[in-house]
Amino acid sequence: MWRRCYPVLTSLSLSLFMGYTVLFSAEGESESPPPVVFFNLTEAFRRLEIIKEKPRGEMFRKYLLRSDGTVQPELLIFKDPETGREVWRLTHDFSRNTPHCHINRSPWNSNGSLFAFNSDRWFSEETSSLSPQRIFLLNADGSGMRNLTPRLDGNPFLDIIAYARHVVWDRDDPNLMYFVDREWFYQAQAVNGFPVERIGRLEPPGRRREIYSYPSDNDIIMVKDRGSQEYQACLYFFDMKKNSPNYRKMIYSYPFTMDINDPFHKKTEEWHIHDITFRRDPGDHYVLNYGPFDKVGEPIFFDFPLDGDREKIRLSYAEKHGMRPYFSHPAWAAGGELVAYFGEGERGDKCFGLHVWDYKNDRHLVELADAAEAGGGHIAWDGYDRENFFASPSQVKEYSLGGKIIWAHLDGRKPDMLCTTNTKWQVPPPGEEHDYCAIARPAQSPDGTKCFFSSTAMQPEIGAYDCYLVVARRPAPPQELSAVGQGKGVLLSWKPHDLSREVKEYHVYRIVNDVNSFLLLGTCPPEKLTYLDEPLEIDTTYYYTVTSEEFSGLESDRLSPVIEVKVGKDYKLQIRTSLQTGQRWDNILPEPPSRLKAIKAEPGKYFLEWEASPSADLRYYDIYYSPDSRPPSGQEYLIATLPRGETSFFDWGARKNKKAHYAIIAVDKQDNLSEPVFYDEP
Repeated sequence: MWRRCYPVLTSLSLSLFMGYTVLFSAEGESESPPPVVFFNLTEAFRRLEIIKEKPRGEMFRKYLLRSDGTVQPELLIFKDPETGREVWRLTHDFSRNTPHCHINRSPWNSNGSLFAFNSDRWFSEETSSLSPQRIFLLNADGSGMRNLTPRLDGNPFLDIIAYARHVVWDRDDPNLMYFVDREWFYQAQAVNGFPVERIGRLEPPGRRREIYSYPSDNDIIMVKDRGSQEYQACLYFFDMKKNSPNYRKMIYSYPFTMDINDPFHKKTEEWHIHDITFRRDPGDHYVLNYGPFDKVGEPIFFDFPLDGDREKIRLSYAEKHGMRPYFSHPAWAAGGELVAYFGEGERGDKCFGLHVWDYKNDRHLVELADAAEAGGGHIAWDGYDRENFFASPSQVKEYSLGGKIIWAHLDGRKPDMLCTTNTKWQVPPPGEEHDYCAIARPAQSPDGTKCFFSSTAMQPEIGAYDCYLVVARRPAPPQELSAVGQGKGVLLSWKPHDLSREVKEYHVYRIVNDVNSFLLLGTCPPEKLTYLDEPLEIDTTYYYTVTSEEFSGLESDRLSPVIEVKVGKDYKLQIRTSLQTGQRWDNILPEPPSRLKAIKAEPGKYFLEWEASPSADLRYYDIYYSPDSRPPSGQEYLIATLPRGETSFFDWGARKNKKAHYAIIAVDKQDNLSEPVFYDEP
């Protein structure tokens, strides 16, 4: 059985605080590794400078640009050596690739099928001359990267990208996103050519405006003016809930200035807002603090009703007064009852760390990390998993979890460390602002299975960064699998797990008699929760189970309940639940790809092609490279991951003065690996 080889660090390895390793040449190697390597990705890190030489022009169009307008995936799936967790590098270009500069927006759409990110990368002569900052979409499995050109009334309309910069997805419709400029609020479709539609005019025109918060859980979109002392800045609220009587209407608009009486608040600061976000409660309340958007705001936050009624404004939390402790970088769970934050557990108790507060009942709920582990950083609870969330503690030596992505649990367990981000702060030139996109600010996928973050880890210079994610868990299988006889068959029915927004399809598996491995029987779209297996054979025993597969390609690593069906004479069925769940049921290796060949386009540039693996449960291909001999499957030789459906890869980072040797393996949805297929340059 083909297995990945993960190296064991010896006394020749020096683990440093940032999570990287300085490696020395091992016996038998003809080349010394680069001086610094993260994640044991030696060959990938040897190529970092080469990323600056990414092909453009005719070579880009010939080898990297697909016929459907998408580009070759930049995906690399690997394991964090310290935790064993699966990490994805989603983008790889010498540029700024980021989904947001703020914690209140998510890169995922509502069902987790798409990412949106911004980039100043070169894409083509035409698009790069139109706008330096552009929006890209990426399928959830890392495939299909494409540049979006907004079109208003059929014509290119790039102003909304220049003004809006950030993407705000609809809460319910996975194809809708929202933008705002100085005059209009827009809705755009992420499909069918990216058409843009005007929804509401913003009066008076000419002000700088932005969508600062994610939508409320009732799909209310908040637009805010950029604060100014030259005019009375306002908030605008649009109802985008499709079944609402006010659908697509501006339901409220009112000024920032509320003349709030609080001994620690300066009314003179009410002309501008520092931070504002929906609290995710059923009433669509939001919290804000006043002050400059680009500097520290007032350390006092107010809880606002959606209609802006001044009499209903309440103190939410503050640094020096009130019952609640100060919430540093809070994140609100779906429902608005719970909030995770860095700070004290109770006001004045000095127990700093990562906490959860019961906002509805006004009580401290649980401490998840103390000050020695994580006293500050950023938190992501923007999905729908109310029991678990992600955090990225600040990257300082005082915190034992600093520089990590952690997975925190409300049941009080110690947080799981998922991976080290290995990102670096950019030291700005005098007078310039810090590039906050280099901070590993987390984002939670809709079902909470994955955490997004940014990192400079695989860039040759600080100031460029890529999009990453780390997998916390696989999607949950369906619940309550049952069966009833129907004709000469059996009808299976199941209930979706509560966290099933990202489910693309269900897989129905079956064992016949004493066969020792479940085989795929069929698939169902997420809206179909039944499967009819017919005809059955008399005097035969069948076993059935169901799993869930996300748009990301991740499949459940646990089974639903297992149903045993014994077929007697006249198709009388004996049905019982034989097992509540199960793991590691799939031990069948995927078929490898075949007929691997390569074209040498230029010295150091090879175009690989192969025939796809015929395995139905194929997930992706891993590509390994060596300049000396056939590469083994260790992460030291890994250079790329290609999602299923891809059958070519252009490598422009090979050695120019040596022969090229490649290996490709197929990986299935339960992480079984095929035998390798090799290419050796003659």
